[in-house]
Amino acid sequence: DKAFWITILAFLPASFVFSAVQQNLGPLADDLAIDGQRAASLMSTLSFSAIVGKLIFGAASDHVDNRYLFWCEAGLIVLSTYVLYLEPGYTGLLMACAILGAAGGGTLPLLGSIIGKRFGARDFGRAMGLLMPFLTTSSFSYVIAAHMRDVSGNYDGSTRHFAKDAWSVSIS
Repeated sequence: DKAFWITILAFLPASFVFSAVQQNLGPLADDLAIDGQRAASLMSTLSFSAIVGKLIFGAASDHVDNRYLFWCEAGLIVLSTYVLYLEPGYTGLLMACAILGAAGGGTLPLLGSIIGKRFGARDFGRAMGLLMPFLTTSSFSYVIAAHMRDVSGNYDGSTRHFAKDAWSVSIS
């Protein structure tokens, strides 16, 4: 049904960006001459803010229209990819990780709420089960981003591509 496909298309860019950044954070930090300990703090920031994002988006999805929460999530992802695109050094990368972590962490609670409200309790499991294989394809985005970096020497192309996709889905 149409709502099912719209949900997939809406959440794929967020999943692609989160996976690509999460898996390439170490090499990106290395490219920016950030030492290993500070690179580890970037991953910790991404992970901690994902926990916070899960809690906030999960609680908010009970009280706020999911469309507004989706726009908030999409806006945070676009903002984080823009900051990453600027290659701001450690402080900016730390900020991008915090923003992206919160947005990426909020994805599953928000998705669960949307599926529950659109398809009801009776069809929730089936809808989530059918949706997950599509979202799992985002786990390959880190390979694409790494390949683009290997070919071009930087992550600019992948950042532009993911930011463009996130923006185009969020405005449609």
